[in-house]
Amino acid sequence: MWTAQGAVGAVRWGFTDVEGGVSAPPYAGLNLGLHVGDDEAHVRENRRRLAHAWGAGLDRFVFMDQCHGAEVAVIGEPGAPPSVDAVVTATPGVTLVVMVADCVPILLADEAAGVVGAVHAGRPGMMKGVVGQAISAMRDQGAADLRAWVGPA
Repeated sequence: MWTAQGAVGAVRWGFTDVEGGVSAPPYAGLNLGLHVGDDEAHVRENRRRLAHAWGAGLDRFVFMDQCHGAEVAVIGEPGAPPSVDAVVTATPGVTLVVMVADCVPILLADEAAGVVGAVHAGRPGMMKGVVGQAISAMRDQGAADLRAWVGPA
């Protein structure tokens, strides 16, 4: 399930692969996207498995309705998926999720400030400055010393 994972202080991060899911071809495995045509029951089970493996309640996860733009949502508590390509939070216990196929997942954190971000960095969003927008939103939440992890694409 994990291609990489780790922690910096209280901030945990991870990147998944397709192993450990129930989706059938052409989605084959741990598909987390409700928007691609996979069986909704399979996607919900995959998300449940991810939350279990992460050790957190699925109700604490924030998925995005990614749109290849540069909009950022600052999340207090999980709710309906925002239509953005980056999410930022300073709320402990919230798990931010970015989904990619051929785009790049970027995870950002300032452990001391307790601010984290997840960015869906596709070509259109990169051209519009989505990473810089996410960093600006994190700085507005008190982040100063950022670390970044770039996942597989």
